[in-house]
Amino acid sequence: MLTVRDLMTASPATVSPRTQLREALAKMNAGGCRQLPVIHEGSLVGIITDRDIRLATNSPVLREEIHVTRREVLDETFVRECIIPARQTIDSFGIPLGCD
Repeated sequence: MLTVRDLMTASPATVSPRTQLREALAKMNAGGCRQLPVIHEGSLVGIITDRDIRLATNSPVLREEIHVTRREVLDETFVRECIIPARQTIDSFGIPLGCD
């Protein structure tokens, strides 16, 4: 039987809500992943994906604001502004994970 343990990454790279998008993207590239858990004070608060970052840097607002560049967005925008909030986790369902 396939379990969560078989699919999960035991110690994934993480970011905080205060991480700049540039740093989050660098962690994704370094780890060969497309999403990162967002942790605040030891708890999962959401997830940031490469798609979220692409959407932020390709915003229609940027096309209208000529003086705002993709580089500035990556340096001046934080994960908290693009986060997908955590809704439910496996343990919130009361399902035993079978982990030691």
